[in-house]
This record gives sequence, structure tokens and C-alpha cells, in this order.
Amino acid sequence: IILLLSIFYFSSSVIYSQCWNSIDVEGDTSSAQFAISSIGTLWDLTPGKEPKQIGSDSDWLSIFSSHQSKFGIKTDSTIWGWGYNWDGELGINNTDPVSSPILLNNEKWIDVASSWGSTTAIKSDRTLWFWGGRENQLTPIQIGTDNDWKKVHAGGFIVMAIKNNGTLWEGNPGEPLTQVGTDNDWKYIFTTEYNWFGIKNNGTLWENGIQIGTDNDWKSIVHDHDYEGVKFAIKED
Repeated sequence: IILLLSIFYFSSSVIYSQCWNSIDVEGDTSSAQFAISSIGTLWDLTPGKEPKQIGSDSDWLSIFSSHQSKFGIKTDSTIWGWGYNWDGELGINNTDPVSSPILLNNEKWIDVASSWGSTTAIKSDRTLWFWGGRENQLTPIQIGTDNDWKKVHAGGFIVMAIKNNGTLWEGNPGEPLTQVGTDNDWKYIFTTEYNWFGIKNNGTLWENGIQIGTDNDWKSIVHDHDYEGVKFAIKED
């Protein structure tokens, strides 16, 4: 489905529209912005630079960028990455830099998030995994035994995730997560080190647990790393 991306620059009311499937601005950096087009190609849309396609593959499904490294999942559920890899956040058993996307392992994945060198991801069997960080965990290790994780996001030194039952969870990288509140209707989460944003099953948008406006057709939202930074959102149309 071709989705119309409306990037809402809330602080200056600048609106830019283009056909994209997803956009990412990670919580620990405002120096990188990546997006996947409606035909599955990967682009660098970092402000101040000319838009640039990365490679020629057209099977990208999702993208996650952090200051140190970038991650992408393809339609076959393989995970790819590139970047500085200072803390082993690519999980390839070394800290060598990688200049362009490479296959990180032979496992299948459904979501990945990374911030300040700590990477958290969900495998296709819905288990939660971690690598990188200050401990230089160079290969993935499992966090807990739960196998009902759905989505994960990271910003600063915070990890937030949603389970299959719609509950919201929070914790530090590499540690078990604890439940946030009792609501069980979350479908989307984005966090920075200062704020978190969520979208519920009814399409309403929330910031730090408080509803924003009354619109009920939100699909996703991202925020750069500054406390009063730029927010970008996609609606269902």
C-alpha cells in the first residue's frame, strides 16, 4: 500500500509530502534521517544534504538509525547494519567500522532499535535480544524468556517495547523490562531520552501518557534527540 508521508514540522508548521513507507529519526541523534520509499528502496534524507539512495535493493521493510550505527530489516526478515560500531552495536563479534549495509547474522528478525551503542531487537519467535553497550557484548544474548514481544524502541539509555497483548514495557538496555501502566491497547512506540510517544489501537496519539489532540488516524511518529526538537508523523492516508 502506497502511503502518503506528511512530515509535520510542528515548531514551524512546515509540511512536506512525499510517497514513503517509513521514516526514522533516532532519539540519540539529529544528524541522520533515513526513509524507505513506497517501492522498498532505502534513502538518506538527512537535513542539509541532497537526498541519496543507499544501494539499489528494493526489499527494505524498516529502518532504524542511531548516532553510531544504522539498522535495516528486509522483507525476508534478515537484519542489516552499518556504521561506526564503536561498542559492538552491530553484533558481528568485533568493533570494526562498516561503511555500507551488511548482513549481520543468519537469524530472522521483526524489529530492532539502538541508542548510544546498545542494540535491542526482537526475533521472529518474539524473543527479546541485546548486544553492544558499554560492556561490549559483541554478539546477541537473549533478555528474559518471554516470547510475546511485538515492537521495540530505544532512545538515550531507555528501551521501550510493546507485547502482543498491547501492554507497554520499559527498562534499561540489556536488562529485563517492566510494565508501564495497565493499558493494553498500544500499537506503536517511539522514545527519546526525554520523551516517549505512543499510538493506540484507536489511532490516537500520546506523549508521555497524555493524549495529543483528538485525531484518530495516526500511523507513526518520530522525534529528534533535542528536548524541544522536531517531530515527524505519518497518518494512515
